[in-house]
Amino acid sequence: MTTVLKTCLAGIAILLLAASVAAQKPASGPVPEYNLKEEVRLQGTVETIKEYECPISGTVGTHLVFNVDGKKYEVHVAPLKWLEEYGIHLKQGDSIILIGVKTTYRDLPAILARGIERENDVFFFRDKKGRPLWR
Repeated sequence: MTTVLKTCLAGIAILLLAASVAAQKPASGPVPEYNLKEEVRLQGTVETIKEYECPISGTVGTHLVFNVDGKKYEVHVAPLKWLEEYGIHLKQGDSIILIGVKTTYRDLPAILARGIERENDVFFFRDKKGRPLWR
């Protein structure tokens, strides 16, 4: 193999590796903190449920699109495996009371959930100081 061909192949390999590493990084921006002084209780409806790799929980997390009087929030609930371990299942259309902190994440209205009340069920994902129970 010629030196020019080897150099070109090495360059392509480096570019592919760099692109792969860049694709694995989460979107930039600070991860919001849970501030107890800003905690609210909101009543609304679960519109959709999403599960994806979340920089806030550091793993695949469960997220809700939560509708409160026509305003939609992306709710960061807890890691999927943690919810499954405790048998916590939410579904589209659930009418819930959400306890959490409103924030903005990736330029969208969001809520970090501490707890959810649904009919006769109460689920907590953070302790009374706002620390995640899954850690």
